[in-house]
Amino acid sequence: MPKKKPFVIEEDAKEEVKAEQTAAPEEASKPKDSEDPAPAKAEAQPASDFKPHDSYPPITKAEVVEYCPVCGLPPDFCQFGTCWDKCKPVCMEKFPQYYPELAGASLADAKKTAEEAAEQAKIKELPGGKKKREKSPEVTIKKLTRSGKKCVTSIQGLEGFGVKLDAAAKIFKKKFSCGASVVGGDGGLPETVDIQGDFEEEVVACICKEFPAVVREKICFVEGGAKKKAVKPSK
Repeated sequence: MPKKKPFVIEEDAKEEVKAEQTAAPEEASKPKDSEDPAPAKAEAQPASDFKPHDSYPPITKAEVVEYCPVCGLPPDFCQFGTCWDKCKPVCMEKFPQYYPELAGASLADAKKTAEEAAEQAKIKELPGGKKKREKSPEVTIKKLTRSGKKCVTSIQGLEGFGVKLDAAAKIFKKKFSCGASVVGGDGGLPETVDIQGDFEEEVVACICKEFPAVVREKICFVEGGAKKKAVKPSK
């Protein structure tokens, strides 16, 4: 058999390997022409309306914040509330800037829907599917006798018409020149305005004059547990 030649690295091969090792770090440090240039910056997005809190000028006075008179929420949140049908006509009249999509809607139809929603809210569903209509507010006037001969005229139900009881007590005190105060109800009953003295008839006229929301048909007297309408006296 022929003898194998010994493995010998020639001089030129050694020089080539050495040259490649020397050139490698230099080439790594140089940018390659074939590489893509740095990507261009993304196009500027349109600025949003959001501003950080520290970019606003200092607050120098109290801001007036408007709220919906129906639900009590800020008007731009009414659509997320529980009574949007009742709030809708109010928003269309007073706060149209928040609801441009309602510009062509009918205000009359919105008011009609609000009235229907208000009537529906007065009906409460009881267990078993029975429905009970909410009782209409009324004012009851009762004459009480305390400490023997002392007479007190007690008025209940004014708050159902949006009347502030403290304000009503001041008016009665000035009108009849006697003591009048707000008294807490017993056993969970509503508060009353008690006038020191017998003013059953006179207080009806005073209520109708001072509080127009309370009509005479909604006022009644309580005598011996029975109610009697406060009929307008004949001339």
